[in-house]
Amino acid sequence: MSTEVPKSSDLKYVSAPSRRQTLMSMIEDVGFCTITELAAALKVSEMTVRRDVTKLAAGNSAIRVVHGGVSSVPVTLSNGTDYELRARAFPAAKAAVATAAARLVVPGSTIALDSGTTAVKIAEALPTDCELNVVTQSLAVANALIRKDNIDLTIIGGTLVRSLQACVGPSAINAIAGIRIDTFYLSATSIDRRGVLAGNDYDAATKRELIEASDSVVLVSDSSKFNISSRFRVCPLERIGTLVTDSNLADEYRLMIESVGITVVIA
Repeated sequence: MSTEVPKSSDLKYVSAPSRRQTLMSMIEDVGFCTITELAAALKVSEMTVRRDVTKLAAGNSAIRVVHGGVSSVPVTLSNGTDYELRARAFPAAKAAVATAAARLVVPGSTIALDSGTTAVKIAEALPTDCELNVVTQSLAVANALIRKDNIDLTIIGGTLVRSLQACVGPSAINAIAGIRIDTFYLSATSIDRRGVLAGNDYDAATKRELIEASDSVVLVSDSSKFNISSRFRVCPLERIGTLVTDSNLADEYRLMIESVGITVVIA
């Protein structure tokens, strides 16, 4: 998990109020965390985390305990934008970014494509003669690859979120934990100095798990994503190795990206 926690490896031995304060800071930082993420970060059992978040929620109306996780964002702001609406936005820029990203794919490698609409464009742009392993939780990505017989496709199961056309939730996250990925092509709802952000709570958690399972991360995003804000932090910019974007990226954002050592590829 990309959220910072205290350096001490003995958080399970600190007082419960101190541990809950750390837990609260983590949830507020990213907007949503799974119970599994919190337990791993705090080095305590999931049962301990469940007790802690129940206690926090009882005394703080801003905290919501949901299936498999805890959120600091109101439910009305947790679902993100409908897939069809996102798919129609900036189609030319997304296609250009996807084509450039597909050129970076190493034959024979294992890549992950997430639930973003740009990920679908990458799937469509992958050559039919390239031997490849693709991991995805996106039904739209899977559908785009279904007739590309040279590609071995692993579909991550879970709870279907129709607005994402993708599977998320504890089952998806547990499945990802057993997979090793060479390169994750990460989509974003927005990008700012805090890092990469998503519009859906469990989608953000699923992306974080894919990052943890990957040797390298390529951020694929058209330049419009630098002008909007989102609720859920996926990862800090430092976790990204390469950004593939379009030629309309403003100089201030390019400087922001390059200042943390990210290679910028302009489509």
